[in-house]
Amino acid sequence: MPKVSVIIPVYNGARFIKNTIDSVLAQTYKDYEIIVVNDGSIDNTEELLRPYIDKGLIRYFYQENQGSSNARNRAIKESTGEYIAWLDQDDVWLPQRLEKTVKVMDKDDTIGVVAGQVLFVDESDRIVGYPNYSIWNKGIINYCLFPFNRIWTGTVLLRKQCLEENNWSFDQSFFPADDYLMWLQFSLKYKLYMIPEILFLYRKHGSNMSLKGDDVSDSVVVTHSLALKKVFNLELDVDVRRYGKWKLNSIEEWNLFIEACKKLSNLYYQLDFLPRIDKAKTRLYYTALLFFFWWKNRTKVLKDVRVKDLIKSIYF
Repeated sequence: MPKVSVIIPVYNGARFIKNTIDSVLAQTYKDYEIIVVNDGSIDNTEELLRPYIDKGLIRYFYQENQGSSNARNRAIKESTGEYIAWLDQDDVWLPQRLEKTVKVMDKDDTIGVVAGQVLFVDESDRIVGYPNYSIWNKGIINYCLFPFNRIWTGTVLLRKQCLEENNWSFDQSFFPADDYLMWLQFSLKYKLYMIPEILFLYRKHGSNMSLKGDDVSDSVVVTHSLALKKVFNLELDVDVRRYGKWKLNSIEEWNLFIEACKKLSNLYYQLDFLPRIDKAKTRLYYTALLFFFWWKNRTKVLKDVRVKDLIKSIYF
């Protein structure tokens, strides 16, 4: 059996699907299988996939349209690998993407997710930017998933056993934040590890199902809040478009934000599987997060909040 199952859900992806699959075939690491689930495409996706199918380069499954979450879940059921890697129909991996993530995962069986960095490209593969909120530190990042998702699914290598032990699957009702919900759940039970290297290219174009940062849709904002509520029972009206710009709307929102940071800081600090150094980093992260939000909003929303008050509020 292959070590890695590469999962590619596709819906009307004829425009870029060949480039996507070819980027997997160009990997320096070769112990993998490619599983493509066609989620009811009505374009010529299947025709373009036929040469790969006939040559045995991909395992191909067709289903009536049920959404990308269900397509991912179907692929997980069909997978035979110890690890699972994700790639969307219009994105591209860099050649060492699998090699680098597998190397980290093999060294520590307490790691559930390995992730990396991303560059944005346009329809012609020209680089157009990168996320301004990326996590560039190397190592454990469990506590870094608030206030918004910082893990790009196309960089993720996931230990399949973790899904099976917890009966986890992607929840279509949380789409397009179904991946965020999954990473939040993982963060409470397994180590999440970041490689501070660019591993894949995220294609920004008019047909993207969802984007992160300033370009996110209303549905991302709503489901993002629902994911935080389900996993942490946080009652926050979280708008990642504002949080991505470090903005608060009111003193009431500030107070809720403080309570959320306190709760998550204490929660991650108490996780037994996190090393002592990362427990300390948890405290530092949420303290720095509050200081930064205070600094960015001090002349407007938080003009009456003094440094002394801030220090009192973040004493965990």
